[in-house]
Amino acid sequence: MVSADNIGRYADLHWNGCYASDTNSTVILLTTMLFSVQIVCDFAGYSSIAHRLAYLLGIQFPVNLNNRYLAASFNEFWQQWHITL
Repeated sequence: MVSADNIGRYADLHWNGCYASDTNSTVILLTTMLFSVQIVCDFAGYSSIAHRLAYLLGIQFPVNLNNRYLAASFNEFWQQWHITL
């Protein structure tokens, strides 16, 4: 979550500038990549906290978030993103 918050600052800073007419496409691509990394870090952080707290209570969950962005189709992406959902 700390990583996601720090990355989010840069993503928000650049995301607001992407709407300008003189924005470079490279900036838009990098901003999109920053946002993707922010989402993964945030979701993985919260999932890790939930898994560790459950483990302390004696509950074991199956693996979640398996190779999130290495999918060939949207269906495969959804299955890899939300395995336990």
